Amino acid sequence: MKKFLIVLGIVAISLVCITIFKNLIIKSVVTTVASRITGAPVHMDGFSLNILSSTIHISGFKMYNPSGFPKGILVSCPKINVIYDRATLFKPKRHFLLVEIELKEMGLTKNKEGKLNVDSLKIVQQSESSPPTPMQIDLLTLSIGKIVYKDYTIGTEPGVQVYDVNRQKSYKGIPSAQQLALLVLAEPMKAAAIKNAEIYGV
Repeated sequence: MKKFLIVLGIVAISLVCITIFKNLIIKSVVTTVASRITGAPVHMDGFSLNILSSTIHISGFKMYNPSGFPKGILVSCPKINVIYDRATLFKPKRHFLLVEIELKEMGLTKNKEGKLNVDSLKIVQQSESSPPTPMQIDLLTLSIGKIVYKDYTIGTEPGVQVYDVNRQKSYKGIPSAQQLALLVLAEPMKAAAIKNAEIYGV
């Protein structure tokens, strides 16, 4: 009985270690791919993939300003929840049944040259020349909190405007990772009626 309990304990510890390392590895891959697609640093506080329930939970997702802009957060999403098709998890085109994104705050910045941080992202500048990363998202729900808009063209200290959007929108049939990122970036700006951004044309 004692030996059985020891073996059971070893198995349990091993499973926990495998789960932790699996999530850490996937988290590293996801942040690397997201940074490559957008052209801006990406960070996640937590990442959890559950194969049994076919769910992914991401906490503390942050995208930072690209080079040429003051240090700061471009997008802050406290929670991202995903339900995926297990059969496509390791295929080139993954199928997601549901993606829920809570976008708490977007930090929109215009630098001294009059360029918006979103328009300087790689995903906007190279949208036509870069091959899309295929995926299928059946339903996306996007909860939009607020936009903090900083304008550095007016002086040393930026002018600051805050737009409380507080809106939830749903979208169907998203075909690529690039389209998902562009949608998440552009929709808050549209909701706040911010005009003349290059990202709208993309």
